[in-house]
Amino acid sequence: MKDCNQSINSINTVLGKTIVNQEQFLITSEIENLIKSFSAEFFQCLESLKIITNNYCNTDKDLINQQSFNIFRLISDFYYRENFHSDILASILDFTDTNNKKILLEDFIQFLKSAPHSNLNLDSFIYDYSTYKIFREKGRIDISILNETKMKAIIIENKINNAQDMHRQIPRYVEWLQEKKYEVVAIVYLVLKNGKAPETYTWVEADFENIMPKILSIRAVNSNEYSLVNGWLSNCLQKLPETSDIYFLIKHYLDLLTHLSGKIMNNKLMEQFLQHCLTGNNYANSLSVKDMLNDLIFYRRDKIIEEFSHKKYPFTRVTEWDNIAVIDTLKLNESNFAIDIVVEQSIYQFQFFDRNYNGSITENKINPASLMLEKMCINDFIPEALRMQKTFKFPEQEKELYDYTNFFINKVKESISSI
Repeated sequence: MKDCNQSINSINTVLGKTIVNQEQFLITSEIENLIKSFSAEFFQCLESLKIITNNYCNTDKDLINQQSFNIFRLISDFYYRENFHSDILASILDFTDTNNKKILLEDFIQFLKSAPHSNLNLDSFIYDYSTYKIFREKGRIDISILNETKMKAIIIENKINNAQDMHRQIPRYVEWLQEKKYEVVAIVYLVLKNGKAPETYTWVEADFENIMPKILSIRAVNSNEYSLVNGWLSNCLQKLPETSDIYFLIKHYLDLLTHLSGKIMNNKLMEQFLQHCLTGNNYANSLSVKDMLNDLIFYRRDKIIEEFSHKKYPFTRVTEWDNIAVIDTLKLNESNFAIDIVVEQSIYQFQFFDRNYNGSITENKINPASLMLEKMCINDFIPEALRMQKTFKFPEQEKELYDYTNFFINKVKESISSI
């Protein structure tokens, strides 16, 4: 099957061969087969996409349906600060179990050792984890892990809130530790979810040679296995009693990181979608789905116009304007009432208003549309600028919109007949 434009050209070519008999076009079997072929491929593409998009939507729901109560999200003023995240991470790293072992720190070192494409040698850092010390802001370093027996150090630079690097920030940290006779074996550059890297435009040549090979950029949240959430924190929970305070802390911090990361693209699903698009004519068909969704807005608008063009009384006109079905021209005293049904991708906005009302403060006048709704005993509209508005979801409330529009027009009819 060729792409859409080629299909149209093929149809035009075949049309030139169409037999004319007694002023009627007899569609040849060649045209029928071409149309059937295009339709079959198009709907086969839709079936393939259905699996991918269902999984993608379920991923969104998982993020939305996260743990409803979260202690950190209740104190949102604090978690936007870099110090907050560093304090939490330092407390997790410094946790000791009943045997006085820093089991979570040990897991963290193993996590660093498993980093893909890393040439770091951390074997010399592994010793008695209970002798390691965790420091906050020592030498202005966010978190430092120091082995005071072997004089080894790991720096954790926290950029979860996307803070900018200062002038030679990381090289200055390394130099400070070297002055204290520590060898820096790794520098963890921690970001939330993007590919942010250390800012090196203020570095000197020696910095690139001595420091850059020791930097390990780690994402807090990622759909891949190697991230702070998937590669370390989630594993920590498996080692801890669910009733412990440290379990509670990590559980809620995991939820917070996922919440802050927002909608994370599922790489496996995107790879599946890419391979789908690379097969045959699937990409052109997928674009056709996108175009059809856009066109569906105007088709839905036209269906509303068609439905109420003969049910509009006491309004006198039904027409269109952009993506809006307009039911208007009901002149009553000084007012000219109208209904706009705004058709959007996932909703309808049902708007009732008076075209002659401009909301001028000098007129000291209540919105006539609001007064009309009150007269009809309708109280489920909300003010939107100079209009009164009610929202319907698409596609869930499609039928409800039509029923309500019919109900509303009849209520207007009853209301004005009593005047």
